[in-house]
Amino acid sequence: SLGCFRGNKSHIIQIQLHNINININTTIPILSPHDLVYHEVRNTVPIVNEEYKIIFFQVAKAASSQFTRFFMRLEENPSWCSDDYHLHDRNINQLIYLTDFPSDEAQNMLTSDEWIKAIFVRHPKPRLLSAFLDKAVDHTDHFG
Repeated sequence: SLGCFRGNKSHIIQIQLHNINININTTIPILSPHDLVYHEVRNTVPIVNEEYKIIFFQVAKAASSQFTRFFMRLEENPSWCSDDYHLHDRNINQLIYLTDFPSDEAQNMLTSDEWIKAIFVRHPKPRLLSAFLDKAVDHTDHFG
């Protein structure tokens, strides 16, 4: 089974949303080697940009290929604008991922206020339709 974050250290998290401040007393999550963000599963391991201190969590069918291209361009990878369909292959994109760091360093990055953590999501209905059209309609040869 894949683990989840477990906490052991009390911490106050402040969230600002539309000029509303919310303080939440919680625990700092502890990274496990079995956590999805630290486990080699397709497009679940966050991309890391050390220069800008960004940890980016990709979500399938939420512009993950475009974000991969964006991070490739930040790293000055000349293949960022190619039509290569293997964009998420580490040998092609040459990006740095959270799993490239030892777990204690990844833990510090994930919980540090110095690092920006970002994720983009889509509304579930268009995302489901997009996934169906991409996987079932455009690839009918896979579904005989």
